[in-house]
Amino acid sequence: MRKLILQTAFSVALIFALAVLAGVYFRNELATAGEGFVDSLGGTGLFLCYFGMDAFLLPIPQDPFATLALSGGLAFWDIVFWAGSGSIVGGCVGYGLGRLLSRNQGIQQRFQGRLEQGEGFMKRWGVAAVLIAGITPFPYTVVCWVSGALRMSFWRFLLASLAIRYVRVASYLWVIEKGIGV
Repeated sequence: MRKLILQTAFSVALIFALAVLAGVYFRNELATAGEGFVDSLGGTGLFLCYFGMDAFLLPIPQDPFATLALSGGLAFWDIVFWAGSGSIVGGCVGYGLGRLLSRNQGIQQRFQGRLEQGEGFMKRWGVAAVLIAGITPFPYTVVCWVSGALRMSFWRFLLASLAIRYVRVASYLWVIEKGIGV
């Protein structure tokens, strides 16, 4: 757990540092790209970005999309709503995929390392693993899939996700906002 806390602190510091650098050196470019993102995709696009990354094992960070939305003029709480909702719906789809595919040998072999990592984490922490993964750098997607594969109660999974994903989006977005100076 100490390692995870340190990773979280490092991640938040890194996000802040990158946001400061982007705000200082690329403010105009960030605003232009953000306006394009918001004008063409808006909250729905943000929802889909977070949905896709939390439903599927995609190695793409979510925070740059929230940064674009913020620098493009989307309101803070609108971003929290769209991104948090996309994350929760995506997590539920990931849970369902984990449940559905947990018996498929090909899937088990393909993602064995990630699934073993998530399974050990889940067995140790139970529903708290969803809360921990929901706010830390531990891959939330993996915990969603493993929660489904291990047949965790869907309602416990959903309540834990609701309790933490909006908090995660809001807290990381606040750090980004302070960093870029919007």
